[in-house]
Amino acid sequence: MLDLLCGVYYCPAAVRRDFWNTTRGIARPAVLYHVTLGQVKTFVALITRLFLFPLVARLCVNRVSEIAGRFLLASAGESESGPRQCAKKTCIARRAIEGLVTRVSDSSGDTSGVVIAEPTVADGAELWRIARDSGKLDLNSSYAYLLWARDFSATSAVARVDGAIAGFVLGYRRPEAPEALLIWQVAVNARARGRGVAGKMLDHLVQRLAPEVSHLETTVTPDNAASIALFDSFAKRWSADMETNELFASTQFPDEHEPENLYRIGPLVGR
Repeated sequence: MLDLLCGVYYCPAAVRRDFWNTTRGIARPAVLYHVTLGQVKTFVALITRLFLFPLVARLCVNRVSEIAGRFLLASAGESESGPRQCAKKTCIARRAIEGLVTRVSDSSGDTSGVVIAEPTVADGAELWRIARDSGKLDLNSSYAYLLWARDFSATSAVARVDGAIAGFVLGYRRPEAPEALLIWQVAVNARARGRGVAGKMLDHLVQRLAPEVSHLETTVTPDNAASIALFDSFAKRWSADMETNELFASTQFPDEHEPENLYRIGPLVGR
């Protein structure tokens, strides 16, 4: 908790008061099991407000997820019978908290100085590096990213900060349904996270392809709360419905892989 308090002194009095009122119910072990999910959400939002940059709030995810993990155990009427069960619940909570932080950051991030453009073949190597360093994406060969930058640049985007690539969105229009833009991969490097860059790239890409594209599709594994929050936020900005169903079951993959759920967003009304 101490690593959160260094920013409290510099915050407005009202924010400090909200912070202490919220943490009073979370930090005490005696009332730990009385924490509500609403309090956890409020706590995450306050952390984000307490710091100048939403990126810093992400450093607090581990601490908050431990609290949320205990709450999930209690709310389900379970006991912490073993470290494996507790670790599993904490992992679930961590992903949920990451999604909440992403949602707050995406809506309030500062994207000034970010330039969105089509990728070029010269960008292919950096796209591969960002995908590799993300630690979350299925990493393809560097050759695949070079080909994508050459053949699908019109349906993809890169974000540049001070001339350097900070993130990318790779997509294509489905041949049998050209009105649908399928987003294959989205990634933002560590320096640019928490600024709403991913959301800005998605908006730019859809605006570029309108009116030919009326729907956006993507696949997300069930445990990827951050990506789900990103596309849920996109759907709300575009006043569009979002439908979800399983596209590929885990048994269809030749290796160990979570199922991929299809998210279809549309029709895209516009902004």
